[in-house]
Amino acid sequence: MDFYQKYKLMAQRSKRNPQCKVSEKIAAVARGMFSAGVSRNDILATVMEIQSLEVFLPKNLTRYGKELELAVLSGNFTAKRPYQIRHKYEKQHLSGVIYLLSSPQKRGRLKLGATTLPIEKRIALFESKYGYQVKLVAAKTVKNVFLLENMVSKSLDVYRVAGRTEGDSNEWYAVSYAKMWKQIEATEKKLMSVNIE
Repeated sequence: MDFYQKYKLMAQRSKRNPQCKVSEKIAAVARGMFSAGVSRNDILATVMEIQSLEVFLPKNLTRYGKELELAVLSGNFTAKRPYQIRHKYEKQHLSGVIYLLSSPQKRGRLKLGATTLPIEKRIALFESKYGYQVKLVAAKTVKNVFLLENMVSKSLDVYRVAGRTEGDSNEWYAVSYAKMWKQIEATEKKLMSVNIE
């Protein structure tokens, strides 16, 4: 069983139901399963905590704790972030390019991204994966590229286009270039002022 997929279901439920504080707490607890150096016993303890919280969920919401427990006890599980996003958590302090993309298919929206690849290669990979063309709007080489992207993403979350469609990136924002770039620069300045290395 892929625990990351179950975690994503919990996290998405929490976002869809912001009034349900139990869902929010369960997602936060579940996120701990993917920290570095977590043992099988640590994961089992996390699963048991999830089960104890699920008692307080509204009856119509799915409970995942029991199936997670059975998977841990049988040893039939993985608790790793997908390769495509793992670098954002393991290598946050790399230098790279933070960028904005636009697309005729996403009028009035911008995609925020970060990469350590050459930007042309990243764009080619994006177009190949998602099947539509994008145009580079802006790009800047920065330190702590993944940390910067994560901080900017969180600060602009209210502009994120909700309802991720299957097979597409969910990093599109209904926000102006000026506002987004201003946020990138302000966040970069903030990072530089605390001298994160």
